[in-house]
Amino acid sequence: MRVISFKLRFILFVAAFISVLLFLVSAIFAHANISSAITIFGEAGMPIVQSAQKSIDGAKFEALVRSLDENDPYYEEARLKLLDIREKSNCRFLYTMAEKSGKDYYYIIDGSCDPSDTENFSPLASVEDISSYGKAPFDAMQQGTYTISKLENQEEWGWTISIYAPIYNRGRAVGFVGCDFDARPVVKQLSQSILRIITVVIVLIIIAVCSIVLFMSSFFKRISEVSSAMEQISNGEGDLTLKLEVNSEDEIGKLAASSNAVTERVRSMVDSLKGSMATLTESGHDMANQTTETINTINEATKDINAINTQAHQQDETMGKVYGSVKSVESELNSLNEKLDLQTQAISSSSAAIEQFSGNISSINENVNRITQQFSMLVNVTHDGRKQQESVNERIETIVKESHELTEANAAINNIAEQTNLLAMNAAIEAAHAGNLGKGFGVVADEIRHLAETSAQQSAAIKELINSINISINSIVEANDLSTKSFENIGQRVETIDSFMQQIKTGMNEQQQGTENILEKISVINSSTSSINEANASMKEESARLFAGIAELRDKSSTILQMSDMAAASLTQLQKSAEQTGETSHQNLKVSASITELVNKFRT
Repeated sequence: MRVISFKLRFILFVAAFISVLLFLVSAIFAHANISSAITIFGEAGMPIVQSAQKSIDGAKFEALVRSLDENDPYYEEARLKLLDIREKSNCRFLYTMAEKSGKDYYYIIDGSCDPSDTENFSPLASVEDISSYGKAPFDAMQQGTYTISKLENQEEWGWTISIYAPIYNRGRAVGFVGCDFDARPVVKQLSQSILRIITVVIVLIIIAVCSIVLFMSSFFKRISEVSSAMEQISNGEGDLTLKLEVNSEDEIGKLAASSNAVTERVRSMVDSLKGSMATLTESGHDMANQTTETINTINEATKDINAINTQAHQQDETMGKVYGSVKSVESELNSLNEKLDLQTQAISSSSAAIEQFSGNISSINENVNRITQQFSMLVNVTHDGRKQQESVNERIETIVKESHELTEANAAINNIAEQTNLLAMNAAIEAAHAGNLGKGFGVVADEIRHLAETSAQQSAAIKELINSINISINSIVEANDLSTKSFENIGQRVETIDSFMQQIKTGMNEQQQGTENILEKISVINSSTSSINEANASMKEESARLFAGIAELRDKSSTILQMSDMAAASLTQLQKSAEQTGETSHQNLKVSASITELVNKFRT
């Protein structure tokens, strides 16, 4: 990368500063000339616009704007008045305009020249975009005041300075009068003046640059001498006895004197540094030897720490296995405890169900006894009926009543049989849940279920017999002649029913005895389960203490392992630091030798 010298940068800066300064002067000069031209033309044009404004009739002008008719007498009259005013003045154009839409305006009356001058004359109703006229005509229409434009470069007419006045009709602006002055000579003269200024600026810049170059050559020559001397000192083999010549008391002379002072200070420092380098080299050798001994000692300690760390890892691994086994035992004990709880609950439920079952059997026995008694009465009634044929109708009502009671008793027996069957099924399910301990109980439950099914069958048979009795009673009512045969059939069937009821009673007594045996066995099972639960609770409590001790031992083993790892890591870090210190010591020896060689090159 090319470096620009300070001398060149200084010259460029001065040249740029002068150029900007002269440019600002030129801009101020141009602005002052333009402002003066606007003021002069404004003062000259204001009376012209006022005269033209007074000569315009607002009402007729607005009517002309609406009709845009060149044959309107007012058009020619007003045009001649404006032409007369313009010819008596020095303005370029004098005209009136009215708004068409937006920035498009109509030329209404042009008094600038004769219509035969087609180049400069604007006929009635010709349209022009006046956006290049500046803000002045719009301000005249909107604000209703006289306005003077800036120096405007109109698209068709060139550089122009204009004065505008509104045309009123009934207090409303319906158009404006415009008076244009030709500013092209002003712009031309201003351009020539600026060109002359630029020429002068260029000449001044050249003169200034040449003067600066001549002045700066001597200045930078003296600077170069100081720089050359400093370069000789800084090349690594410099002569610190070199002295710069001080010929003046200006800034350059002070710089040379300061350079001599710096050189003298550096020479003193180099002398002192030469004496210190020998001591530094000797200390570096001692430090390197001590670092080597430290590294050897750390290596021996590292071996011992690594051995301890290996044993700690083995101990931690062993404790992890023991802890896992203990956790497994604890899980098995918890599982056993849960199973014992379930078994206790199942046995309690079975005991309650069987007690309820036993109660139901007792209730059935009572009902069977009642039915047996009823059947005995029915037999007696049947024998009496054979002897007392004359009171058949009275006995029939008694038989109907007893028949209804038999129906209700039979429904009770059927309901008991259904409940017995349901209890037997529940007992079988609980026996299946109990596993091997519930096999005997399952056999008893099956027997109970069979008895319940038998009871249901007998109840169905009883129901059929009762229906037959009802049929027989109806037959007695319909035909008293057949009463003897009906009573014989009733007696036979009653005896059969009585036999069935005796069988049911015997079966229910056997069920009652079996249930009582089951309850005794379940009581023994409950007692055994309670003992097992107590033993399991004691085992669980002892296991908890064991588990706590093993967990504490494992935590201590983990702590020992962590401390061992930290000691090994710290020793490793210490070894690295010692090795780095050794390397640094050797590097210091090399640097010390290099500095010694470099210092010895200086001539003091």
